[in-house]
Amino acid sequence: MGTYRWEWKIAEIISKTSLSDNVVDLVANKIQKLPLRSQYILKMAGLGTKFDLKTLAWVCQMENRDNEAELEQILHQAVDSMLLEKCRLEYNTEGYRFGHERIQQVAYNLIQDDIERNHIHLAIGRHLRYLAKSGAYSELRNADPTNSCSLSSSTTPVPPPPPWLIIAAADQLNAVNPSLFQDRREVIDLVTLNLVAADRVMQRSAFFPARNYLLKGLSLLPPSPHMRWKQHYSLALSLSVKLAGIECSLGRFVDCERLVQEIKLHALKPQDKLAALFAQIEAYGSQGRIDDAIEVCRGILHQWGEPLFQAKKFTKTHVTTELGKTKWLLKGKDDAYLLHLPRMTNPSVNVIHKVYCKLSHLAHWAHHY
Repeated sequence: MGTYRWEWKIAEIISKTSLSDNVVDLVANKIQKLPLRSQYILKMAGLGTKFDLKTLAWVCQMENRDNEAELEQILHQAVDSMLLEKCRLEYNTEGYRFGHERIQQVAYNLIQDDIERNHIHLAIGRHLRYLAKSGAYSELRNADPTNSCSLSSSTTPVPPPPPWLIIAAADQLNAVNPSLFQDRREVIDLVTLNLVAADRVMQRSAFFPARNYLLKGLSLLPPSPHMRWKQHYSLALSLSVKLAGIECSLGRFVDCERLVQEIKLHALKPQDKLAALFAQIEAYGSQGRIDDAIEVCRGILHQWGEPLFQAKKFTKTHVTTELGKTKWLLKGKDDAYLLHLPRMTNPSVNVIHKVYCKLSHLAHWAHHY
């Protein structure tokens, strides 16, 4: 008759329970019973959510072939113990991740010294940022691993870095106490990195992570709005405009309005205000403030030279008249003719067209249409 024994599937226990403290203790004890070498590797791995073999080898200073083989063996043992699991990173790269975020937290907490933790985050972040410099994002190219990412004027096409690399670099550097950065330029580089990371996660409609990256970027700029916009106009504009759009999408209309007003106050050119104004239109529409949304549209059209909305009171007669003009212009023209018309390149016309698209939606809800 065979021998039976209990087998604890840690990752499965954690994923199917609320993770009480005793389960966390169980995981911690399991890790602490591993050989010191394995503990060290899991401790370093705990600094990130996902990782590949090459990056972890660099972090653990195990970059030669023999050490990498040892590292891979330890990782396989961690997979067998349900502490780690294999995963596919972007661009089909093989990587690893912890079986549960609380397992990662236990491994992370093995680094008990905050100063040591900050310096490790800083080293990893700089290394990942350096690896990402070859990406298509010009603001991340020509970066030195210990210094700032300078703008590149190179026109040589290069493949973009995997999205996880940008995000991982931002996560690592965001965990660092800003006082550890070498100079102000490196802090501003991190602002740019957060902006790019926000764009990356927004490609997957991850609004909350994108919001966090943008807020982190703004927090690294001067706290005074006046100084922020004066010293770092382009970054302040990009961060604020993107954040206003996200706040609107998340239903945080008060925060959206605050950002829109700040942008309207500090933006130097009408085109710099457009994205914020469109976010304001969406926010007003979502709140049922149709008249306010239409007023914003009127203001844009007036500023961009569209005469239609010059009348103080816009009525159904105006709409009927303009529809008649449109029908007359389209008379005798079939779909094939319209499809072969040249693309609109006049910026003013494009803006006006976009506003009318917004108005066509608002018109269904406005009582005076």
